[in-house]
Parts: sequence; C-alpha cells; structure tokens
Amino acid sequence: MLRMQITTVKCLFDATLQLAVSSRPQDGTTAAYILRFLLRLPSFQDVLRERSTSQSLYGTNTAAAAAAAADDVDDDDDAHLRCVQLLLQLLRRQLDVATVNLLEVTM
Repeated sequence: MLRMQITTVKCLFDATLQLAVSSRPQDGTTAAYILRFLLRLPSFQDVLRERSTSQSLYGTNTAAAAAAAADDVDDDDDAHLRCVQLLLQLLRRQLDVATVNLLEVTM
C-alpha cells in the first residue's frame, strides 16, 4: 500500500473538498476519484480523525460531537460515512449562504 506523508494527504483532502463543492460537474467527478483514492490510504483515517476534532473548517461541530466523530473513524465504512458527513456539512453551508442571498435579492 502506498505510504504518503500526512501533510500531503491533508492537502489532497482539502483540495478534494474544494472540488466537491464546486458548481462544475467535472470538478465533482474529479473529487470523487481523488476521494476514492484517499479512502484507500492508511494515513487517511488519521486525517479524518483530526478533521473530525477540528472546528476551524467545520464550525458546526460541538466538542462532544467532534470527539464522538473522531472515535467513529475505525474502519473503511466509518471513514466513508464520515467523508459523506463532512461533504454534507460543506454543501449545507453553501445552501444556507445561497438562501440568504436569494432572500436579500427578493426583498
């Protein structure tokens, strides 16, 4: 199995999240392929644990929820689920911003 530096995996994951929330369909497809690759790396679960406890990028987590999420990343299925949860948080945040902007335009 390929061993990558943890900083490289973090950078790839950040880039993947940015591509995943892009409005271009090609970016979403690219993000899916990169995420599929990342999920196979042993060091990626460490990155997910760190991201789960970090509140800087995903400000919606409480400390208790973040600690519980960090404990949940133990196998492949948990890693897949946590990735989907992180993507949903980012997409939900974009929808909230879009909703506010649309409401401002219509008022």
